[in-house]
Amino acid sequence: MKITTLLFASSLLTGCVIGDQGGGSGENDGDILFGAADPGDPAVGMIRNVSDIQLSGAPAAFNGCSATLITPQIMLTAGHCASQGFLWTDVTFDPAPADLFAPENTGGFSGAYVLADPQYNGDGTQGHDVALVFLSQPNYNVAPIARGPLPAIGSNITAVGYGDTNYDLSGFGTKRFGNLTVTAENQHEIAAGREGNNVCHGDSGGPVLQNGVQVGVSSYVDTADCHGGGHFMRIDDSLDFIHTYVPNY
Repeated sequence: MKITTLLFASSLLTGCVIGDQGGGSGENDGDILFGAADPGDPAVGMIRNVSDIQLSGAPAAFNGCSATLITPQIMLTAGHCASQGFLWTDVTFDPAPADLFAPENTGGFSGAYVLADPQYNGDGTQGHDVALVFLSQPNYNVAPIARGPLPAIGSNITAVGYGDTNYDLSGFGTKRFGNLTVTAENQHEIAAGREGNNVCHGDSGGPVLQNGVQVGVSSYVDTADCHGGGHFMRIDDSLDFIHTYVPNY
């Protein structure tokens, strides 16, 4: 069955950010949708691709994604989170930024640029929905995450991201984690999760981890409002691109 690609970077407008709809109890119920905040995973950060600004210079609108530090100055994210066409791109490692609309280079955000795998054609089902984030300054305070082997079907992986927490597409901006079961694999991707146990908008580019290493990159979901399962790019499918900039990854 052909799966329609539905990309899910989160787009936010002034006045439209709704508060955290997560569990709030500190207990993970097994997913990012309706799941718990993640105080760990310090190598995972949030990207802002700013598309409009207010008169004050603060962002009026931005596209949000997640990413993982793989060297002190380079992060791994999704190809559809690339920087082209935006006024500026920046990154924060704050697990819950106090001001998502902080002006450029303030509020814990610092400059960055996102470059997509040139083999990515805009369709995640064809693979290569992977990009590298080049930070303006290295982050030596956080240990980068290594690449791991392909997870086995039926095994558990942990998704991490800043995405929406509810089917109404609310709650973006707090780092969360959740445990998903791998259901299928092909040459380009890993399928994992199920109805109510999935990733959502803004988790794009975030990692799936197993045994402390990264085994995939969040790419797309079965429906535009995050029903069904999730699809995660295989990192080894884009190694030619990644090794151009990170030869030992």
